Amino acid sequence: MPVVPVSPTLAAVGTSGTTSPTQALKINLALADQEMNAARTSASLVAAQQHAQLVIDLYVGAWGRWFAASQAVAPGGGQGIFPGERIPGPAPDSGAVLPVGWGLRAYELGDPPTQQAVESIMGDVMRWNSDPRAGYDQIAAAVTSADANGSQIDRLPGTGARAVAWARLILVKATSVEQAQQYAGLGSQATGAALAAVQGLRP
Repeated sequence: MPVVPVSPTLAAVGTSGTTSPTQALKINLALADQEMNAARTSASLVAAQQHAQLVIDLYVGAWGRWFAASQAVAPGGGQGIFPGERIPGPAPDSGAVLPVGWGLRAYELGDPPTQQAVESIMGDVMRWNSDPRAGYDQIAAAVTSADANGSQIDRLPGTGARAVAWARLILVKATSVEQAQQYAGLGSQATGAALAAVQGLRP
């Protein structure tokens, strides 16, 4: 796994207590789209994989599956778009709960257009809320079963789930920069659609 640098811009996302969930969601989606497009134009496989990992970090957050950056400089202040599947802090009996993620926060507090946008990104919102591990398992299964052209990925519900899956393909199945660029090009369709879904939403 390549060492993944996290820029100061990424580290600062979501650290302000005045940032609304919808605004934080927009910022994470915009940065993820930026990183996927950077992977698409990368000059080396390692560079493409670094950008792909940042896409994943922005989507899953510090307590989600496949997160690789240091939690001290986690994108989104630790919160991803999807909920976490690990409880931060001490033992589970301490009262700690799974991090909800910006997607579910925006859904819970948002108006109908915001909820529709979040559904288009996350897919089955209720399942992500009740069983985040099942959501991650579905992405993992699609990546495992995908052939060299990335079949199975487009069957995932939600543009965000597809974005994470394409990023994972870059990390675990791309064997050349050309193949990574191909996956990133398809991934950028997913990240771009996810970003477009939140444009115009109220903060």
